Amino acid sequence: MRLEFSEFGDLVSVQACLPGCEDSEAISQQFSSYRGFVSINRDSDNLFTFERHDGDHSFQIEFRNLVSGESRRWRIPHRGFLLGLEISRPQGVSMASGEDFRPRAVNGFSAWLESLRYVQIKEGTAHLFDINESVSMPRTSNDWMGFKNRFWVAMIRPEQATRVTTRDGSELNELQLDLHSTAAAPHRFTIYAGPVEQHALEDANAELGAVVYSGLWQWSGWLSGAFQSALKTIDSMIHNPGLGIIMLALLLQAVLWPVSMKAIELWAGVRETRARLAPQFRSVDSRYRGQQRAEHITAIYRQENVHPLYQLKGFAGLLVLIPVLVCAFQALAENIWLYEMKFLWIADLSLPDAAIELHFGLPLFGNHVNLLPFIVFAISLSASWMLHRSRARTLSNPIRWRKVYGLPILFLILFYTVPAGMVLFLAVTIAIITLQLLIRSKRAPG
Repeated sequence: MRLEFSEFGDLVSVQACLPGCEDSEAISQQFSSYRGFVSINRDSDNLFTFERHDGDHSFQIEFRNLVSGESRRWRIPHRGFLLGLEISRPQGVSMASGEDFRPRAVNGFSAWLESLRYVQIKEGTAHLFDINESVSMPRTSNDWMGFKNRFWVAMIRPEQATRVTTRDGSELNELQLDLHSTAAAPHRFTIYAGPVEQHALEDANAELGAVVYSGLWQWSGWLSGAFQSALKTIDSMIHNPGLGIIMLALLLQAVLWPVSMKAIELWAGVRETRARLAPQFRSVDSRYRGQQRAEHITAIYRQENVHPLYQLKGFAGLLVLIPVLVCAFQALAENIWLYEMKFLWIADLSLPDAAIELHFGLPLFGNHVNLLPFIVFAISLSASWMLHRSRARTLSNPIRWRKVYGLPILFLILFYTVPAGMVLFLAVTIAIITLQLLIRSKRAPG
C-alpha cells in the first residue's frame, strides 16, 4: 500500500495494489475523497508533531497536538491491507469512498456488477445495502462496516461501542460512513482497504472473508471459491486468462460429461414420450370435456405405463448442472484477476468485449457491438436446431420459430451486457453441449 497523511493525522488517500505496488503489472485502487479517505474531527487547527516507530511486521506513526496533547496513532503493516488507528480523545471519524472508487461506465448486467454498496458483517455473515439506503444502527465491537465496488472494499471495525451512520450517496455516486462513540478514550479502529479477494481478506481477518460471494449460500460460495482457485492455478501455468477460462470450461465439462449426457438422454426420453402420447391426447381433447376427459387421459397414462409427472424427469440432470454453472459464473463475475486482462480482441475480460464502437447508444445495451454474445447465439442456435430438427417439419411456422430461435435469442439479450470472461465461458460450455447433442443424435436409432 501507498499512504498519504495530512499534517493533522488524517489518512488522505490509500493506493492498494494487488499483488503489490512494486509490481509493474499490479492491479490498483485509490481510496480517497475531498476530505480524505479516513478523516478525524478536530477542535482546532493547532499543529501536530510527527514520529515514526519501526517494528518487525509493521511500523507506527504518531501525530500529537502540541497544545492539547491529543494523539492519533496509526499502525501500518509492511505487507497486507490491514491498518490500525488509535485516538486518544473521543472524536468522530469518517470514512469516504471518493471519486476514484466510482464504478466504471458500463450498461446492463455489467453496470449492476459494478455498482457501489454498503457492507456490514454481523455474526459471520455479510449484508449488503444499496447506495441510497441511509441507515443508522448501533454497532458492537465485533461488527465490520464499510463499502465496496465490484473488486475493492473498505471496511472499518471499532473496538468500542460505536454508532455508524451511512450516508445516501446516490446523487454523487459516493459513499461515506460517520462513526461516533461516547465510550471512554482511547478509541481504536481496525481498517481494511484492499481487494475483494479471498486470501487477502482472510489473511487480514478471518471474518472479512464473508465479503466474497456474500450473496450466495455457504456451499455455493465454497464451490465458487474452488472455481476461482482453479482458474488462478491454470493461469499461473499458462499466463493467459482467456485460455484459462476456456480450459476451466473444458475441464468442468469433462467432469460433468456423464451427468450432461444423462440429462440429454432424459430430456430426449421426455420428448419421445410426449410425441408418442400427443396424438392420443389430441383425440381425447376433440371428443371429451371435464371429468370424462380427465378419466380418458388417466387411462392413456396407465395404458402407456407413463407417470403423469413424467416430464419432470427431463429436469433431473439440470438439478446438478445448473447450480454448478451458476457457481462458475459467480467465480468469474467476482474474479479480480480478470481486471483489464486482454484476450484476442477483448480489451478487458471483466467487461463486455466491445468489439465495435457505434456512433449512437441504445438504452441498457450501450454504444458498442459485443461480438461474443453473437457467437453464443450462433452456437446455441445450432444446438437448438439439433434438438428440434426431428420434429421441425411437423410444427407450424410460429411454433417452430419459437422453439428453434427462442432460447438463442433469449441468450443474446440476457448475455449481451455480461462481462466477456463469463460469456466466453458460456460459449465453450454451449459448444460442448452441442457436441453432446450431436453424439446423441448419431447414437439414436433411425
